[in-house]
Amino acid sequence: MLVANKPRQHSLLQKGFTLVELMIVVVIVGILSAIALPNFLNQQNKAKAACAKTQVSGFAKEQQVHFAEKSTFAESFQALGYANDFTPSDCSGNYTIKLDNTKIQADPKDTNNGLCVTATLENGSYLMGETKGACPQ
Repeated sequence: MLVANKPRQHSLLQKGFTLVELMIVVVIVGILSAIALPNFLNQQNKAKAACAKTQVSGFAKEQQVHFAEKSTFAESFQALGYANDFTPSDCSGNYTIKLDNTKIQADPKDTNNGLCVTATLENGSYLMGETKGACPQ
């Protein structure tokens, strides 16, 4: 006797996902990671630049105070009151921060993705600027 449309009984070993279903999941995960990774790396570069902007802005404000007190800009970090062996924060090794008489500069170590952040000092105030890549020497 034939039994039609009888549901099959699956053993425990036959339960799970098919190869096609797994391949579709792998493709979807690949597409999502291809979209997310560049955005993540871009956010890292923005965070590094924000650190440099904070450092440069802070030293520019200290220069303003120095100018208000002495009518001249400091030519070194030591003239601002820092110890002789002072090295400014380099934003986790991503920037080199320099100070001269009228300019404070954060030069990126990664010149392809970094920003040159500059504060130009004049008459007791400063103007912030940024350009892509290495700072001009």
